[in-house]
Amino acid sequence: MELGYFEKLLNMGIWSRFMIFTGLVLTSLVSYNMILWWVVCAGFDGTFDQTKMQYLGHYPSVLQSPLLLTGIDIIAGLGASVCFLLLMERERGPLAVLWKMLAIVNLIFAAWNIFSLM
Repeated sequence: MELGYFEKLLNMGIWSRFMIFTGLVLTSLVSYNMILWWVVCAGFDGTFDQTKMQYLGHYPSVLQSPLLLTGIDIIAGLGASVCFLLLMERERGPLAVLWKMLAIVNLIFAAWNIFSLM
């Protein structure tokens, strides 16, 4: 009898579970920052510098540096991609396709953030 996707996830080893958890947490971090930026841009009718200050106002003073936040997003996006690519190497079938898609999404986020530094 073939196991379903959920059963396969439950039967994975501790290493795979750790990589899934780490990859999803890092993906959530990058996604949150990107979505927050889009929401602030869409709902604020100021100059670019005013919009940037409005966005940075959502973070504690320690993190209110655009360069720092962008660096964190690049590292998190690349880290999540590595996690999902390593999972893809260990898994075959539909779950490998899911890991590949998540890796590609994170690489796009990282490239977007690298491009925003220019």
